[in-house]
Amino acid sequence: MPQSQCKHQKLVLLPPQAAKLRCTRCHLTIEETELANNCCPECLAAHSIRHRDFERLEPEADRVRYSCEDCGAVISVLNSKDIFSG
Repeated sequence: MPQSQCKHQKLVLLPPQAAKLRCTRCHLTIEETELANNCCPECLAAHSIRHRDFERLEPEADRVRYSCEDCGAVISVLNSKDIFSG
């Protein structure tokens, strides 16, 4: 079904995203569990360099993500408990 016609009526709550690491040299973004040998796999494959400098990217805590079962779209919205608290 084309996304423009989907009304996103079958939504599934996605689990919270884990923090990711971004290589400061090539900017590859991966999960920490994907990091082999503590070096960037892209820098190693492309340039034979064992680059180990990463910056940690924390997920947005105030957002909730849903996936539409019909079209596969991922929808990110503000967490309603954060909107109505306080």
